[in-house]
Amino acid sequence: MRVVFSLVLGFVLVSCAISPQQAELSMQPVAVPAGQAKSMSLQVLDVRSNKVLGHLGGTYAQTATLTLASGAMDELASVSQQSFSQSGWQLQNSAMADQQLLLRLHELQYRIERAPQWPLWDVSLYAEVSYNLKNHNGEFERKFRVREDHRVWPRPSAETNQEYVNQLINKAWAMMLQEPELADLLGR
Repeated sequence: MRVVFSLVLGFVLVSCAISPQQAELSMQPVAVPAGQAKSMSLQVLDVRSNKVLGHLGGTYAQTATLTLASGAMDELASVSQQSFSQSGWQLQNSAMADQQLLLRLHELQYRIERAPQWPLWDVSLYAEVSYNLKNHNGEFERKFRVREDHRVWPRPSAETNQEYVNQLINKAWAMMLQEPELADLLGR
């Protein structure tokens, strides 16, 4: 009887466990101001102090984490370069470029908790990004913050979490790169 009880208890505990998840990025190019063959040095950095987006809950909540997949920042850099190249910018790795644009990912957070209306779940995501632009007119910097909230049932799957992360980053990146002030600064 003890063996059966131990097996059942073990099964219940394991079935409540949630595996760690890694979100792959799937970015879309963003329409950016036309470069008219001007040169640009473009750099994309991940400056987050915590690479864990959040904890997924479950029996072993501290180990059930959501992170970005290892190639996520390469994807972000590639799509950013593609966006500017398609708009006529001449990308180069030089301090002599007409424009030196630094794009940063400062924060990316994920939080899930039980909603007051059980069995629903509240999922909150937050991102903070910035640009730093240097050109012959000076240096300009601006931060952008985006938050999304979802009330769902059942608990989101790894695919749904990946979709939420992609929606948030695409939205934050587009907000930053399509900002009218940045377009004006790049046009000077």
